[in-house]
Amino acid sequence: MKYRSVAECISRTQRYFHREMKIPPHWRIILEKKTQEAYRKLAKNFYSKRLGGQPPTPHLITRALTNCAYAYRPAYFRRLRDAIKFDQLEKGFKMAAIAVGKIKNPLTDPESQKSGIASLIQIKPKRQHVKKVSKIEASKLFGAAEAKKDYALSSAIKIAYVTGCRPDEMETIKILGNNMIFIEGSKKTYGVDGQRRGLDRVIKLPPEFHNGMKTWLHHLLSLDPGEGGRMNKIQCRLKTLTKNTFPRRKHQITLKSFRHQKGSDLKASGMSRVEIAYLMGHMSTKSVEVYGSRRSGGRLPVPIEPGISIDEMKSLIEENHKPNPFTSDIEEDNAVNKTRKNTH
Repeated sequence: MKYRSVAECISRTQRYFHREMKIPPHWRIILEKKTQEAYRKLAKNFYSKRLGGQPPTPHLITRALTNCAYAYRPAYFRRLRDAIKFDQLEKGFKMAAIAVGKIKNPLTDPESQKSGIASLIQIKPKRQHVKKVSKIEASKLFGAAEAKKDYALSSAIKIAYVTGCRPDEMETIKILGNNMIFIEGSKKTYGVDGQRRGLDRVIKLPPEFHNGMKTWLHHLLSLDPGEGGRMNKIQCRLKTLTKNTFPRRKHQITLKSFRHQKGSDLKASGMSRVEIAYLMGHMSTKSVEVYGSRRSGGRLPVPIEPGISIDEMKSLIEENHKPNPFTSDIEEDNAVNKTRKNTH
């Protein structure tokens, strides 16, 4: 049989092997459309940059991804590997997808560290992020944005300040009655056992912030999204604003900095891990460990509360964190105090 190109030969050969192959259960994950688009883009850029115009065979992908591991942080390496695996699986190349899924980062794999030059190469240093925002710093940013009459930016900062939501969740916020708001969770993934990541939540705000939220959302959604998207514009404007407002700072405040600070404030408030996970949009209490620290809490104390009962939260959130005896006692005391207040 004659083939029109090398790519067609590889495609037909791979498809022949794929007929009898099955997808492992833990790969049966449904990703958000936004994540799928990002994965396709990552994979396409990898092929063009790392394969030098050659067709993406399992051997070439494996070799290229292993060789460029030094250029990426371990987390980005995993994301790139998942993107390529998704792309190959979507195109019907299950053999290639399985091969890519088995690739290990030579800089973190213990077996690779024992021999070869991988043990001599240092892991790319982690990018520094600001995880603390004081009330004074937040006020300066509000003032600087409004002085420029950039009300969309000032609104985005205020929403991050109050809710601690992810930047890509801001556009999904809906105003409800009784001082409540609804936030549609991002990063949603679904497996064979149901939803795995991303959580929609209802949050109760103080009345003054609930009223302000209506105006903030109006200003934010009035911004023309353009080609890059509304939140991408906001992030770029904030980067310029922070550099002008705090010129001596080496690392600047981002919208995610407010999320970290909100995590710290919630931990310092004595709320249970389940309540904190719900307010932050996590489906497991272990994920709460990523954001903030009790020692940094109390800087931006906006009292927000879950809009559903503790029993409803427990039905949504997996309690899988490692208990800390000290913080567990505090959470238990606070739970008792809440119960006493409700009974009197």
